Amino acid sequence: CMLLLAGRLLYMVLADAAHFPINTVKIAASYQHITRQELESVLSTHLREGFFALSTAALQQDLLALSWSQAVEVERVWPDTVNITLVEKTPIAVWNGQLMAVDGVLFCQGNETDAAVGLPQLTGPAHQQKDVLQMYEKLSKLLSTYGLSTGSLLLRENQAWELSLTN
Repeated sequence: CMLLLAGRLLYMVLADAAHFPINTVKIAASYQHITRQELESVLSTHLREGFFALSTAALQQDLLALSWSQAVEVERVWPDTVNITLVEKTPIAVWNGQLMAVDGVLFCQGNETDAAVGLPQLTGPAHQQKDVLQMYEKLSKLLSTYGLSTGSLLLRENQAWELSLTN
């Protein structure tokens, strides 16, 4: 019983933010699309906890929930530091008004016009973005050997393709 009480007391001391506060947060990010304010908003809910009470997994999940987050790594560094490495998604095309990442995942619907500049416009039926992206990559590679570049690719409902060139 005494051992259990001592364990509970030790836990209360270690989990107390007053005894082991987080004084330093180091963030390695490019800040191209995710703003410092977005990060501070997510961090403010987690950094109230002490060094030992901080759930790095929960913080990582909340940071991954940001629309531009591709990968996040969170680690505690003794005695009072949290290191965060954040990698943003890189859009490779616009699919039906949404940005598309390399893996075909869609994000940021319609409100990121700056990021869409110069990206190929891909259009087609819902849930066929990976097929259209694959065809776009094949056609772009083939046409580039002739000095041509692809601007957009459309897959119609009747499975007909329409290709537009930029030159």
